[in-house]
Parts: sequence; structure tokens; C-alpha cells
Amino acid sequence: MAGDGSYDAVEHTGVVVGWTHNDLPNSINLRIQSAASNAALRDQRIDSHHFLMTQNQALLLAKYLLEATGQTIPQRPTPTIWQRIRSQRAG
Repeated sequence: MAGDGSYDAVEHTGVVVGWTHNDLPNSINLRIQSAASNAALRDQRIDSHHFLMTQNQALLLAKYLLEATGQTIPQRPTPTIWQRIRSQRAG
């Protein structure tokens, strides 16, 4: 915060080296880990940034990243007739 009460935004630049998340009842706590340089990564100087997102924001981010990379979510193979019969008998 600047001396006059205004806020000076900080822009972080680095390479993403990891991430984790914690599911909360109505949101997701996303932790992104980054290193500012190769030297920082070698020295284990890893920065962590926590972002609290609604489930809808997380979905929109995932959709955006899939589209930006030209990828799609892998489709689960359709179970064979024998797998469906076996699961019906088992359960």
C-alpha cells in the first residue's frame, strides 16, 4: 500500500513449477508454485500463491486453458457389453 492509502499492484513473473488444490464446500483453494529464474529453482526458492476461486471460476479457467492449448478432456471409453453385464450382476 502506498503512503497515500492507495494500493500499488504487484505483477509476478515466473515459471510455474507446481500446483495443488483443496476443495472447500463452495470454492477451491488453488495454490500455484513458481520460481523467478533457473537459479531460484536450483536454490529451491519457490514462491507460493494462493487463490480462492468459486467452482464456476475454476471451471472457466480449466475451459480457457484447454482452449488455449488446443487440448480436450480425454473421453472415457464406453464399457463393453460384458463389462456392463458384469457390473449389473455385481451390484
